[in-house]
Amino acid sequence: MGHKVSYEEIIPNQEYIQKRAEIRERIFQIKAPRRFHLGDFFTFLFENKDTVWYQIQEMLRAEGITEKNAILHEVETYNQLAPDKGEIKVTLLIEIDDEVFRKYKLKELVGLHEHVFFLYEKSDGTLEEIKGEFDDKQFNRERISSVQYITFKLNEEQQKEFLNTKKAGIKVTHPAYYYTGFFNEEQLNAIKEDFKKTFE
Repeated sequence: MGHKVSYEEIIPNQEYIQKRAEIRERIFQIKAPRRFHLGDFFTFLFENKDTVWYQIQEMLRAEGITEKNAILHEVETYNQLAPDKGEIKVTLLIEIDDEVFRKYKLKELVGLHEHVFFLYEKSDGTLEEIKGEFDDKQFNRERISSVQYITFKLNEEQQKEFLNTKKAGIKVTHPAYYYTGFFNEEQLNAIKEDFKKTFE
Protein backbone atom coordinates (compact mmCIF):
# COMPACT_ATOMS: atom_id res chain seq x y z
CA MET A 1 0.00 0.00 0.00
CA GLY A 2 3.01 2.29 -0.45
CA HIS A 3 1.18 4.14 -3.23
CA LYS A 4 -1.99 4.68 -1.15
CA VAL A 5 -2.58 7.05 1.78
CA SER A 6 -2.68 5.46 5.24
CA TYR A 7 -4.45 6.78 8.34
CA GLU A 8 -1.05 7.23 10.03
CA GLU A 9 -0.02 9.75 7.36
CA ILE A 10 -2.91 12.10 8.14
CA ILE A 11 -1.97 15.06 10.34
CA PRO A 12 -4.43 16.70 12.78
CA ASN A 13 -6.41 19.66 11.44
CA GLN A 14 -4.75 22.18 13.76
CA GLU A 15 -1.27 21.17 12.65
CA TYR A 16 -2.37 21.08 9.01
CA ILE A 17 -3.82 24.60 9.22
CA GLN A 18 -0.54 25.90 10.68
CA LYS A 19 1.47 24.32 7.86
CA ARG A 20 -1.11 24.80 5.11
CA ALA A 21 0.67 27.58 3.21
CA GLU A 22 3.90 25.61 2.81
CA ILE A 23 1.98 22.38 2.10
CA ARG A 24 -0.04 24.08 -0.64
CA GLU A 25 3.16 25.37 -2.23
CA ARG A 26 4.69 21.87 -2.16
CA ILE A 27 1.56 20.30 -3.68
CA PHE A 28 1.43 23.04 -6.34
CA GLN A 29 4.97 22.07 -7.38
CA ILE A 30 3.94 18.40 -7.50
CA LYS A 31 0.77 19.08 -9.51
CA ALA A 32 2.39 21.43 -12.06
CA PRO A 33 4.05 18.76 -14.26
CA ARG A 34 1.06 16.42 -13.72
CA ARG A 35 -1.43 18.90 -15.19
CA PHE A 36 -2.06 18.45 -18.91
CA HIS A 37 -4.25 20.77 -21.01
CA LEU A 38 -5.91 19.42 -24.15
CA GLY A 39 -7.94 21.70 -26.40
CA ASP A 40 -9.74 24.72 -24.99
CA PHE A 41 -11.55 23.19 -22.01
CA PHE A 42 -10.01 19.90 -20.85
CA THR A 43 -7.42 19.71 -18.07
CA PHE A 44 -6.19 16.28 -17.00
CA LEU A 45 -4.65 16.03 -13.54
CA PHE A 46 -2.59 12.87 -13.07
CA GLU A 47 -3.21 11.71 -9.52
CA ASN A 48 -0.67 10.23 -7.13
CA LYS A 49 -0.40 9.61 -3.42
CA ASP A 50 0.57 13.24 -2.69
CA THR A 51 -2.35 14.78 -4.60
CA VAL A 52 -4.79 12.38 -2.91
CA TRP A 53 -3.31 13.04 0.56
CA TYR A 54 -3.78 16.78 -0.03
CA GLN A 55 -7.42 16.32 -1.04
CA ILE A 56 -8.08 14.30 2.13
CA GLN A 57 -6.44 16.92 4.35
CA GLU A 58 -8.39 19.72 2.65
CA MET A 59 -11.66 17.85 3.13
CA LEU A 60 -10.93 17.18 6.82
CA ARG A 61 -10.08 20.86 7.32
CA ALA A 62 -13.13 22.17 5.44
CA GLU A 63 -15.56 19.82 7.19
CA GLY A 64 -13.87 19.98 10.61
CA ILE A 65 -13.58 16.19 10.70
CA THR A 66 -11.58 14.89 13.69
CA GLU A 67 -13.19 11.57 14.67
CA LYS A 68 -11.13 8.52 13.69
CA ASN A 69 -13.86 6.56 11.91
CA ALA A 70 -14.86 9.62 9.89
CA ILE A 71 -11.22 10.21 8.93
CA LEU A 72 -10.86 6.54 7.92
CA HIS A 73 -13.95 6.90 5.72
CA GLU A 74 -12.45 9.91 3.89
CA VAL A 75 -9.12 8.09 3.48
CA GLU A 76 -10.87 5.05 1.99
CA THR A 77 -13.03 7.21 -0.30
CA TYR A 78 -10.22 9.35 -1.68
CA ASN A 79 -7.79 6.43 -2.01
CA GLN A 80 -9.95 5.30 -4.90
CA LEU A 81 -8.42 8.21 -6.84
CA ALA A 82 -4.88 6.91 -6.22
CA PRO A 83 -3.62 4.45 -8.85
CA ASP A 84 -3.32 0.74 -8.10
CA LYS A 85 -0.54 -1.42 -9.52
CA GLY A 86 -0.13 -0.89 -13.26
CA GLU A 87 -2.71 1.92 -13.40
CA ILE A 88 -2.66 5.57 -14.39
CA LYS A 89 -5.46 7.61 -12.83
CA VAL A 90 -6.52 11.08 -13.85
CA THR A 91 -9.12 13.60 -12.84
CA LEU A 92 -10.51 15.37 -15.89
CA LEU A 93 -11.70 18.94 -15.29
CA ILE A 94 -13.93 20.43 -17.97
CA GLU A 95 -13.31 24.12 -17.39
CA ILE A 96 -15.86 26.44 -19.00
CA ASP A 97 -16.50 29.79 -17.31
CA ASP A 98 -19.65 30.75 -19.19
CA GLU A 99 -22.54 29.00 -17.42
CA VAL A 100 -24.88 28.87 -20.45
CA PHE A 101 -22.19 27.52 -22.76
CA ARG A 102 -21.02 25.08 -20.05
CA LYS A 103 -24.52 23.54 -19.76
CA TYR A 104 -24.73 23.24 -23.53
CA LYS A 105 -21.27 21.66 -23.84
CA LEU A 106 -21.82 19.13 -21.02
CA LYS A 107 -24.96 17.94 -22.83
CA GLU A 108 -23.07 17.79 -26.11
CA LEU A 109 -20.32 15.68 -24.49
CA VAL A 110 -22.62 12.80 -23.47
CA GLY A 111 -20.85 9.58 -24.46
CA LEU A 112 -17.38 10.95 -23.66
CA HIS A 113 -16.60 7.76 -21.69
CA GLU A 114 -16.21 5.90 -25.00
CA HIS A 115 -13.74 8.38 -26.43
CA VAL A 116 -10.73 9.01 -24.17
CA PHE A 117 -7.47 7.12 -24.74
CA PHE A 118 -3.98 7.11 -23.25
CA LEU A 119 -1.35 6.90 -25.98
CA TYR A 120 2.29 5.93 -26.06
CA GLU A 121 4.74 5.20 -28.85
CA LYS A 122 5.97 1.60 -29.06
CA SER A 123 9.49 0.61 -30.07
CA ASP A 124 8.31 -0.01 -33.65
CA GLY A 125 7.06 3.58 -33.91
CA THR A 126 3.34 2.75 -33.79
CA LEU A 127 1.02 4.21 -31.18
CA GLU A 128 -0.62 2.02 -28.52
CA GLU A 129 -4.06 3.22 -27.41
CA ILE A 130 -5.50 2.35 -23.98
CA LYS A 131 -9.16 3.21 -23.50
CA GLY A 132 -10.02 5.04 -20.30
CA GLU A 133 -12.44 3.54 -17.78
CA PHE A 134 -14.74 6.21 -16.31
CA ASP A 135 -16.53 6.40 -12.98
CA ASP A 136 -20.10 5.86 -14.21
CA LYS A 137 -21.54 7.91 -11.33
CA GLN A 138 -20.23 11.06 -13.06
CA PHE A 139 -22.51 10.99 -16.10
CA ASN A 140 -26.05 10.25 -17.24
CA ARG A 141 -27.93 10.31 -20.53
CA GLU A 142 -28.76 14.02 -20.27
CA ARG A 143 -25.37 15.56 -19.48
CA ILE A 144 -22.00 14.70 -18.01
CA SER A 145 -20.35 16.14 -14.92
CA SER A 146 -17.62 18.76 -15.34
CA VAL A 147 -15.37 16.52 -13.21
CA GLN A 148 -14.57 13.01 -14.44
CA TYR A 149 -12.44 10.27 -12.88
CA ILE A 150 -10.62 8.09 -15.41
CA THR A 151 -8.47 4.98 -15.01
CA PHE A 152 -6.09 3.63 -17.63
CA LYS A 153 -5.10 0.00 -16.96
CA LEU A 154 -1.91 -1.30 -18.55
CA ASN A 155 -1.18 -5.01 -18.95
CA GLU A 156 2.34 -6.34 -18.31
CA GLU A 157 3.55 -5.80 -21.86
CA GLN A 158 2.10 -2.28 -21.99
CA GLN A 159 3.69 -1.46 -18.63
CA LYS A 160 7.18 -2.27 -19.94
CA GLU A 161 6.60 -0.48 -23.24
CA PHE A 162 5.28 2.65 -21.55
CA LEU A 163 8.24 2.89 -19.17
CA ASN A 164 10.59 2.74 -22.19
CA THR A 165 8.70 5.18 -24.40
CA LYS A 166 9.82 8.72 -25.14
CA LYS A 167 6.41 9.84 -26.42
CA ALA A 168 2.99 9.61 -24.77
CA GLY A 169 -0.21 11.61 -24.60
CA ILE A 170 -3.98 11.64 -24.63
CA LYS A 171 -6.45 11.33 -27.48
CA VAL A 172 -10.11 12.36 -27.31
CA THR A 173 -12.25 11.20 -30.26
CA HIS A 174 -15.69 12.55 -29.26
CA PRO A 175 -17.34 14.34 -32.23
CA ALA A 176 -17.82 17.43 -30.03
CA TYR A 177 -14.23 17.41 -28.76
CA TYR A 178 -11.66 15.85 -31.09
CA TYR A 179 -8.07 16.40 -29.98
CA THR A 180 -4.78 14.57 -29.61
CA GLY A 181 -1.92 15.97 -27.55
CA PHE A 182 1.43 14.74 -26.29
CA PHE A 183 3.17 15.38 -22.98
CA ASN A 184 6.35 17.39 -22.73
CA GLU A 185 9.42 15.72 -21.24
CA GLU A 186 8.77 16.95 -17.68
CA GLN A 187 5.16 15.73 -17.79
CA LEU A 188 6.12 12.32 -19.17
CA ASN A 189 8.83 11.86 -16.53
CA ALA A 190 6.40 12.76 -13.72
CA ILE A 191 3.76 10.31 -14.99
CA LYS A 192 6.37 7.54 -15.31
CA GLU A 193 7.67 8.29 -11.81
CA ASP A 194 4.17 7.85 -10.34
CA PHE A 195 3.56 4.74 -12.43
CA LYS A 196 6.71 3.09 -11.07
CA LYS A 197 5.55 3.80 -7.50
CA THR A 198 2.39 1.71 -8.03
CA PHE A 199 4.64 -1.36 -7.98
CA GLU A 200 6.18 -0.57 -4.58
